[in-house]
Amino acid sequence: MRKERLKNRAKKLVTAILAGTLALGVVGCGKADSNEKTTTEQTTGTTSEAADTSETASATDNETPKELKTIRLATPGVAADGSAALSENLFWADHNGYIEEELNKIGYTVEYTGFATAGVGVNEALAAGHADAAIYGDFPAITYIANNPDTKIIAVASTRQQLGLLAKDGISSVADLKGKKVGTIVGTVAYKFLVDELEANGLTTDDVEIVNASTDLASLFISGDIDVIAQSTQYLYYVQNATSTGNIIAVAGDDAKLSSDFVIVAKDSLIKESPEIVTAIQTALKRAQESAATDPKAVYQAFADASDGTLTYEQYENDTAFDKTFSYWNPEFTDDVIADLQETADFMYENQYIQTKVNIKDVIVTE
Repeated sequence: MRKERLKNRAKKLVTAILAGTLALGVVGCGKADSNEKTTTEQTTGTTSEAADTSETASATDNETPKELKTIRLATPGVAADGSAALSENLFWADHNGYIEEELNKIGYTVEYTGFATAGVGVNEALAAGHADAAIYGDFPAITYIANNPDTKIIAVASTRQQLGLLAKDGISSVADLKGKKVGTIVGTVAYKFLVDELEANGLTTDDVEIVNASTDLASLFISGDIDVIAQSTQYLYYVQNATSTGNIIAVAGDDAKLSSDFVIVAKDSLIKESPEIVTAIQTALKRAQESAATDPKAVYQAFADASDGTLTYEQYENDTAFDKTFSYWNPEFTDDVIADLQETADFMYENQYIQTKVNIKDVIVTE
């Protein structure tokens, strides 16, 4: 009875933080800019127009305004105000107007739709034709591409999406996890992070009890049904802030093996219609990376403000303290990025998360 009361209390405590933080991949920080307006809440997600978007491109008094075509971009999360949650580099690019500026030049604008069901919802939207493009973790992106070869990866939003382990008091290291119950979403990058951390400490998944859960992770943690959560560090911060419990005992940091890539994918039909879209989006993201490097404090503050106080400036700063130049926001497909994505694709195939081998070089589109 007491355990049931704890579960109910936990669910009430964390209801506000669950939407938009769990992803089949990892949901990045921030949300769509506060200048965005929510236009509708659909069964497939919550839609927001990009900041400062108009129906026509800018024109001089002697020109006829050109109507902009809309790119429907799906994101794995819904912010507290109902707008689509945006991951780090895309958030900063949108916040500064870079996305609209670059897309408007080629006759496009963007409409974001967030999915509380994260990568699953994003993939369903792509499959149903409700989205033209998406930004999310490498796991769900590769899952979709393995089954839908008409979709390509056109940019990298981040190569260091942070993952971590939140443990109950008394658990001070990964080595202490033997015999413990670990909650995560099996088949996600968070699960892969857990596997890698266990192996690095001489353990395997056979040494722990895996509890496969999604929206119940926080309540299970508070009620004592699990001892550890493996998820994005930002989700772990949410849980800590909302419950005042737990210690983060492991983070990915600057370790490429432990981090997750966030990528942008687009349908072949969109790329064929306007190949310059690839260049426009990569340019906008590159501008965001360069801008962030000149004023990291502004970035942390913008993220904190966008979270409506759920996460602090200090937590965002700590999450990315390993690189204040934001080099991991570089949208280009470097050899290291390609190798990392290929390693993930191979891991997924070997562990039967996908049934078709994916050659990353065949599914990326450069400028």
